[in-house]
Amino acid sequence: ARIRKRMQQRQGVASDLPAPGPGDGAGSQKGAKSGKGSALPALRPDLKADTPALRAERVEAIRRDLVRRRRRKGGGMLLNLWLFVLLPTALVAWFMWFKASELYKSESQFMVQSAAGSSGGGGGILGLLGGGGGGGLFDPNAVYNFVNSRDVLKRLDAEHGWIAHFQQPQLDWWHQLPGDASFEDAYSSYTSFTTVSYDPTEGMLELSMVAADPETAHRFSSAVIGYAEEMVNRLSDRIQADAVRDADTNLVEAEERLRQAQENVAELQKALDTFTVEGEVAAEMQIIGGMEVELEALRGRQANLLRVTGNTDPRVQRITNQIATLESQIAKRRENITGSSSEDASSLADINLAMTKARFEVEASTAIFGAAVERRELAVANARQQGRYLELVSSPSMPDEANYPKKIETTALAFFAFLGFYIIGSLTISLIREQASI
Repeated sequence: ARIRKRMQQRQGVASDLPAPGPGDGAGSQKGAKSGKGSALPALRPDLKADTPALRAERVEAIRRDLVRRRRRKGGGMLLNLWLFVLLPTALVAWFMWFKASELYKSESQFMVQSAAGSSGGGGGILGLLGGGGGGGLFDPNAVYNFVNSRDVLKRLDAEHGWIAHFQQPQLDWWHQLPGDASFEDAYSSYTSFTTVSYDPTEGMLELSMVAADPETAHRFSSAVIGYAEEMVNRLSDRIQADAVRDADTNLVEAEERLRQAQENVAELQKALDTFTVEGEVAAEMQIIGGMEVELEALRGRQANLLRVTGNTDPRVQRITNQIATLESQIAKRRENITGSSSEDASSLADINLAMTKARFEVEASTAIFGAAVERRELAVANARQQGRYLELVSSPSMPDEANYPKKIETTALAFFAFLGFYIIGSLTISLIREQASI
């Protein structure tokens, strides 16, 4: 459209030119040859002014000028296309085919299962601990962040020489770590060579690790999975310990209370010199019963003697003394049982009260201890249900051919990327020139 507009403008200028006078043809030819700003070719000197032949000649001159401009712009566009698209793509292809190092990728799949047999979280392992809904104490993000953490890189480098592996001189400059690379540089490379993804539909974590040879890639992947398994076990053990800690504390307190109550009973029995108050009371009552039987017999004999003799009879006096002695002994023994005497010695009633309290404490402590044991068993069962372990679904693979570089894909991607940049840049420059010409 612009070329057509310019042709129309130039045709209008050519038609508006004044007719040349005699000899103006030569002068026009001379001016055309000597004019520095004119883009038109010289006209033929034999053409007369304001004739169809002169107009045709001028139109032909404009057409040839437009053709030259078009060819010049086409050549410039091809040159730019070569410089900014084809040449960079050729450099990328040369690097991919002749310089890029071959890299191997080891892939593995694993998931975190609960002791109850289901993966942690609803519909997957969303919420590894806590029973679903993503509200557990740790979720797949914990495993993801752990694998991508600096701690894993430090341990992997210390145990398997990860940084030294990627500082090998046979690696290309794009993948090789410099000899003086900082740990942050190494960590940046580690995150680019290690990929962790989570599939919520299957509840699976996928790990991919890249190395310069298949054996090393397999070794790196196995090591990282081992680290992740240790982390899951450590967190699971901590969660189980937290779940039963209170139950253990209550159990220890109940056990200590029961032990103290039993020791109090034993010390009381030792101090009172008795094993069971009931036995002591039964023995005393048996003795008192025998003495009362004997007392009744003496009283019968005394009554019989008094019928035939008086109180002055020595036999009556002897029986009377025996009756008084038995009554005194019976009274003392009853006072020993009931505790109604004023003596300092503890009565069987006091001993029975102390023993009853001590035994009640033992019974109460035993009941509390049994309840604490049941609570701990329940806490342990719940903790086992909350426990998690890492289950390896697919072991780290041992690739038999290089996975990288992807030569064709990378070259094609580079070509389309450079072409896109070139088109966007050309359109931008054209728009700027168009606005500037206006």
